[in-house]
Order: sequence, then structure tokens, then C-alpha cells
Amino acid sequence: MKRNSLLVLTLIGMSCQTAQTPVVTGDGLIGSWQYVERGYSPGAGYIVEPIHKTPVQQVDFLPDGTLRLVNTEDQLFATARTYRIDSTQRGKLLSLFNGEKAIVGLPMTMRIRNDTLRLSPPCIEGCHFAFVRLRQ
Repeated sequence: MKRNSLLVLTLIGMSCQTAQTPVVTGDGLIGSWQYVERGYSPGAGYIVEPIHKTPVQQVDFLPDGTLRLVNTEDQLFATARTYRIDSTQRGKLLSLFNGEKAIVGLPMTMRIRNDTLRLSPPCIEGCHFAFVRLRQ
């Protein structure tokens, strides 16, 4: 019985840990992304706001873990200079860091489907940022 309990506790501990992984192109994040919408809940309902198409608000995720921002007005991204992807049992987390290597905001759940990137920071009533891949 003790042996089974120890095994179960070990497995639970391993599944709860976040493993830091280097940025790799296999994550599908590397490249240029156009910021297209944000969503949030003010307490009742969920609001989705499109981002103006001109000028294009762009975030480039570079292979060396740095960000390049073009016309990006959102406060969350304005101070971000580098990023890191962490793998968890629930998926990938994206963390942004400023020039002093301090985290900007909180780690966000990252999902890429087809050419759409959806970032979901921890919000009480839900929120998201959406991007589409730019082909160059």
C-alpha cells in the first residue's frame, strides 16, 4: 500500500511541474503574426473587439527568443522584449519578459490552430488575444 501511495504521489508531482523548454520552431510560434482581436468580460457577457487592420499591428517571434513589435499598441506587448515557452500537462504557456528580464503580465495559455494564434492570460471571467500568421 505504501509503495502504491508513493508511486501515485510521484506521478502527481511530476504532472504538476512546469518544464521549461527552449524555444523551438516545432512549437509553430516562430514567425510574424498580425494582432486581429481581443476578447474580455466586463462582468456580464463576453466582448470581442477586432483590432484595426491599418496600420498592421504585428508581433514577430524570433528563433532566439526575442520579440520584434511593429505598431503594436496593446500595453501587454508594448514593454515585452523576449519570450519563453513552457510545456505543461495542459499545454503550452507563453511568458513575456521586459528588457530587465522581469515577467510582463502572467504566463498565457498558447494555442495555434491552422494559422491562428490564441493567447489566453489568466482572467477571472475570461479574456484572449488573437493573431493570424503573416506570410512573407
